[in-house]
Amino acid sequence: MNWLFCFLLLSSPLAATPLIKEMRVEKNRIITLPSDSFQKIATAKKPHVVVYDDPSIDLRELDSSITIMPFLFDVIGSIFRSGQTYTVDALDEDLYESLKRLRSTFQRFYPNTSWDGDILPKELICHRYEFPKERALALFSGGVDASYTALTNLHRDLTLLTFIGQNDSKTAPQLKILREARESPPFNRLSAAEAYSKGAFYIRRNAPLHHSKDISCWGIEAIADLHWIGTTLPLMVLYQIPNLLIGSSEALDCPYKSASSPQFKADFSFGYQIQIPVDDAYVSRIEKTNVVANHFKENCPPHRRNLKVCFDPSGKNCSHCLKCLRTINDLYILGYDPVEFGFKTSRKEAKLLFSENLKTIFKLDKNIWKWEGYFFYTTLEHIQKNHLTKKNAYAKWFYNLLIDHPIIKKYPSISRSNDHIQGRRLAGDDAFSAQAALAKEKTADGEALHNLARRLAKADSYACC
Repeated sequence: MNWLFCFLLLSSPLAATPLIKEMRVEKNRIITLPSDSFQKIATAKKPHVVVYDDPSIDLRELDSSITIMPFLFDVIGSIFRSGQTYTVDALDEDLYESLKRLRSTFQRFYPNTSWDGDILPKELICHRYEFPKERALALFSGGVDASYTALTNLHRDLTLLTFIGQNDSKTAPQLKILREARESPPFNRLSAAEAYSKGAFYIRRNAPLHHSKDISCWGIEAIADLHWIGTTLPLMVLYQIPNLLIGSSEALDCPYKSASSPQFKADFSFGYQIQIPVDDAYVSRIEKTNVVANHFKENCPPHRRNLKVCFDPSGKNCSHCLKCLRTINDLYILGYDPVEFGFKTSRKEAKLLFSENLKTIFKLDKNIWKWEGYFFYTTLEHIQKNHLTKKNAYAKWFYNLLIDHPIIKKYPSISRSNDHIQGRRLAGDDAFSAQAALAKEKTADGEALHNLARRLAKADSYACC
């Protein structure tokens, strides 16, 4: 097959534009300088730098089809968006096929944007890894999505990875707890997971930012989790880990699309083994909150139950920002006391703060309020499905406050019938079926993607407020 690529490169002038001017791989650092042509569409002219601050790492062992990944996945959306064909020295054969699926997903998500650009390798390298199938690397931020992902994947040989420099104050306390857990098994089942806190300390990005009719925030909608995939890939090869777990608040039925959507993760494959299981594709944030809170309450002593969801530099939850209030509301609705999980707000204070935030929500950036609206909607859906307005006073207050709010009217009407809810969720399955089938086929234990997550997410009892 390689001779065909050489022929294409020689016969097509468009394919002769290099993507990279120079890539230098040091022991624990990759420095990539984009070509002059690509720099014309880049927002930054400096090199793209990734530093892995771990003395055991030696990136020089890896070939260029692996070391290109941190840079490539920061800019792959820009390559597709550029309308040009760029060449690189080498790509993994399996990855090259998955890039075709990735571009198709971009086209489906953002049909009013042109995705005619392409990348053409001078050489395809066939990696056929046979890493231990039970191993998994989970990105861990300390929040609800990350904690849920860790808890529901303890059947794997799990390693937790935090990107230092990415919300340091929020993740550091959680990682400290996890490190202590290995020496204190009574903590909870997370003691079975290794808390790997080194990670990528420093990333200087050279990712172009674009806007179009479909895309208002390029970083969220066209980079997001693709960035983490590219940055972690060299670590996964070095440590022989075939599964990357990225917790995300977006379920499959989310009306807003981004590069964190389950479809993008299911598109990815490298070395005919490295993949991204999408076990949480059918699980809402409030369902995840219930799983995590229930586990912490049943298995952790009080001083070990903190959920870290806030960006406050103190490392604690401020308890009044929208991010904190989102989790506080869910905990009260589920029948838990948020004070037990690191928050400092009473029911009365939470209601007042949330009501005030709601009055000004449309003054926020659209990329903030539209996602908050999605979370509110899934919470209302959960309240209705489980008839919580009859069981929980806080749930009734939340439901009545939001059911006629303009931010909710942007979504389909909430019917009293559970058939509507199930129908809406199942309607999203068609667009996902091909990717889900591919990921399911490659899942180590062969289970259906969402069975484990749904089983753990079931909630059959709620305390009354």
